[in-house]
Amino acid sequence: MHKYRHGILNIIDRQTSDIIKKIIFKEFAIDLSFLEDFIFRKRLTYSLNFLNITPLNYNEQITIITNNQLQIILHCVFPDETELFRDTDMWNLLKIYILSKINRENKYKILFFNATAGEDLYSTLILLNELKIKDNFEITLISPSTYSIEKIKNGIISQPKNRTSILNYKTVIPKESITKYLGYINNTLSFDNNLLNNINFINCLPFDIVSEDFDIVFSRNKALCFNNLNIESLFVEISKNIKQLGYMIIGTNENTPNNIINSFKIIYNNEKIFQKK
Repeated sequence: MHKYRHGILNIIDRQTSDIIKKIIFKEFAIDLSFLEDFIFRKRLTYSLNFLNITPLNYNEQITIITNNQLQIILHCVFPDETELFRDTDMWNLLKIYILSKINRENKYKILFFNATAGEDLYSTLILLNELKIKDNFEITLISPSTYSIEKIKNGIISQPKNRTSILNYKTVIPKESITKYLGYINNTLSFDNNLLNNINFINCLPFDIVSEDFDIVFSRNKALCFNNLNIESLFVEISKNIKQLGYMIIGTNENTPNNIINSFKIIYNNEKIFQKK
């Protein structure tokens, strides 16, 4: 069993998870076999509980699961960002030593990889806006779930009562109130979606990355749910989409395979910022 904030849930068994994988494959031609089995089943258990599908009615409910419910499952089985400016040292380094030094005569491209929440995107937009360089950037966000994309487009904050986001914001943007970017819409704390205009949202899987050269790729904590056999393939795909001298930013608890890291220069090791050679 695994303890969640709202109680204790029995982790779903492998047979049931395999049935749901087959349903997802049949509906969307999406093969989720690249995900680490236990992490997938743990997150699947959470998503089914969110949908009020419990062990007592698994067999009955799974056979009539809807397309919208499957999109929510896809949203839940991949890790998401839980707060604005998570790992504040990384954001300060990005602001001071990379973004503030760009050539303002040029255009740049940023990719947010496999996103299921908007906090990293929102944090980046705040930095670009504060530095007055937002118009220098074209931003693409790819997500495995249309449900995730709609939430991000609407500026939804994953954990609106999480005060850590406010503390992080004050560390990175000390001179501006967070109310400049966050407000209440229908009593829900949301990011200013006026800043979300012109973002290129794409619904696709991790191994179907759009084939472009990006100056910065955010893939923070996205590899944590992948099985060992596929982590290397994942980073190969990410690396293909980064320009020479472009940056890859991963989670502080993640490590890149040795054959991939050899293609990059370590800029800030603790904050996991790498530059392609």
